[in-house]
Amino acid sequence: LPGCPWRRRKGHQMSFPDPCPHTGRRVVTVAQWNARPDELIDEAAYWFNPEAADVGLDPWRLIEGIDAHLNGREFDVLFPPASYRTVTGEQQIYVSAKHFAMMK
Repeated sequence: LPGCPWRRRKGHQMSFPDPCPHTGRRVVTVAQWNARPDELIDEAAYWFNPEAADVGLDPWRLIEGIDAHLNGREFDVLFPPASYRTVTGEQQIYVSAKHFAMMK
């Protein structure tokens, strides 16, 4: 993807369009995806990295899993092969439009 001119800020948190104009993926929060129905438990979710997009690299990272912290407000987003990022439940990630519709 050439850059990411469609991103916008919402307070201090980055906010992304829904749906993504390049892939059709839909935005959900980490908390929503963590609470998804059982039939979606093995389905993919994606992290979008705007800095990678800005320099012409592939901005999409597959999310391997999400682990909730005991406090219920933070989550570890797991990436293959063995890395993670701790975020709040409001962090935006992307899922396919098909899986997004199944969450309703």
